Amino acid sequence: MGSFALHAVPGDPRALAPFIVAEASGVVLHFSAAAAPPSFLFTVAGGEGFQLQETLAICRYIASSSRRTREAKKGGEKEDEDQALYHTRGQQLHLQLESWLDWAETELRSSVEDVLAGGGGGGSIGGNFDRVEIAFEKIAVAVQGSSEGFIIGKALTVVDIVVWSEVFPLLADTSSTEYLALNSTVSRWFRYGFSFLNSV
Repeated sequence: MGSFALHAVPGDPRALAPFIVAEASGVVLHFSAAAAPPSFLFTVAGGEGFQLQETLAICRYIASSSRRTREAKKGGEKEDEDQALYHTRGQQLHLQLESWLDWAETELRSSVEDVLAGGGGGGSIGGNFDRVEIAFEKIAVAVQGSSEGFIIGKALTVVDIVVWSEVFPLLADTSSTEYLALNSTVSRWFRYGFSFLNSV
């Protein structure tokens, strides 16, 4: 495995998920502050050297390279697969994972950005709450349906990390009570995220 580096502008929200995935994977991800274009670039040095620029592609690559995922692939038992950050062997889990990742990058990100931008009629953020509420309800249903409190499977996956990172700009400021009050289940899941992400 080569060495990993992320070239980005400090504070770029796109960098949050790759760094958390790297931490959960036991992978060292070096940071290089971008002073000129390209402003967001992931590089793998070594024999298989290449570059990526999309957040989800970066997260997929790091998670599939993780020790947890590699060991799960070797195990052959369902409980081993349940421990993978990035499910690739079990078709049902893999399809669920990919569906959630695509949704997080499109619908969830767009709805969060709309609220943060204060767009909508007359510049009122209130008009943008509907899409976020629908997105939060989707997360809440998944979390409530899991005995372990994760979105899919029985352990932390790249889905939890990516979804958590997408809502981070909206929920990280605890003074934003109107956002935290949108869905109590998601608010608890988000706060719990601080603990389970700190424990990886």
